[in-house]
Amino acid sequence: MRRGPHERGRPDAERGHAVEAFLRALEEGDLARLIRVVGPNPRVVVDTGEADGDASRAEGAAAGWCLLYRGLGLGSPSPLSWESHDVNGAPGLVGRTSGRVVRIVVLSGTAGEITDVWIVANREKLQYWNPGRP
Repeated sequence: MRRGPHERGRPDAERGHAVEAFLRALEEGDLARLIRVVGPNPRVVVDTGEADGDASRAEGAAAGWCLLYRGLGLGSPSPLSWESHDVNGAPGLVGRTSGRVVRIVVLSGTAGEITDVWIVANREKLQYWNPGRP
């Protein structure tokens, strides 16, 4: 995942604050707080690598929130553990299950005004994050 041209001038400290607020909401399982952290109109992309297309995309509150909920694995029987981590030199999140990285999340924007949420769940792209794991 590369940083887009709209991100080049944004200080990583602002993004880091947004990532930390997002992480706290995820850890607490607080969907209302997560919605406040992201803001009213997120564009969400989930890269699954599935045959029907490399990514699902949604814009706007309802569609974005449904895709975000699924993309983060919320409500699944085995919830992910999350941690802050640099992703291509920028603040991001890593989601694990059984020690294996299964999600990478990168946010654009600031807390309360997240414009883009990129979630990578594509096993092929996550191989780098899981060296030596099948």
